[in-house]
Amino acid sequence: MQIKRLFIGIDFDGETKKEIISTINQLQKEFYNLPIKWTKPNNLHLTLKFIAEFPISKMELLNAHISSSVKEIKPFKLYFTKPGVFPSKNNPKIVWLGFENNKSLYCIVESLNNNLQKIGLQRENKKFSPHLTIGRIKKNLSIHNMEIINDKFLCNKTINFQNQLIY
Repeated sequence: MQIKRLFIGIDFDGETKKEIISTINQLQKEFYNLPIKWTKPNNLHLTLKFIAEFPISKMELLNAHISSSVKEIKPFKLYFTKPGVFPSKNNPKIVWLGFENNKSLYCIVESLNNNLQKIGLQRENKKFSPHLTIGRIKKNLSIHNMEIINDKFLCNKTINFQNQLIY
């Protein structure tokens, strides 16, 4: 049986990616001395659900349940907020850009979880925390370095969601 590693996410339009890339470029210049591997433009997306390994033979079934999950969702806007780090300032591994709370986004995630459970996929154990990974930290950093990143406001870009799902 052939398996594919999958996630469900929102792809950004070209203009939005340009703005994100510009922000990453600014951060690269400002934090050039920190061991951060910045996300490549073609990998920029907002993950809604990580599926992991999934049989290719069931892709049609998966597609149908994904479509069912988002068919009632109307286009909406997402707004970027301040950046942060996961899992904590004491042990930062991921640099991310957050999004303002958006009811439609949470409705999509809840709908995906409910519909995909019907085909045997588990619900996420942790609470959905919408973010865009913009960098991965390769070495241990001090709390001071992360406070600089956490306090830096990146942008307030609007993203129009129009069923631009990727998986």
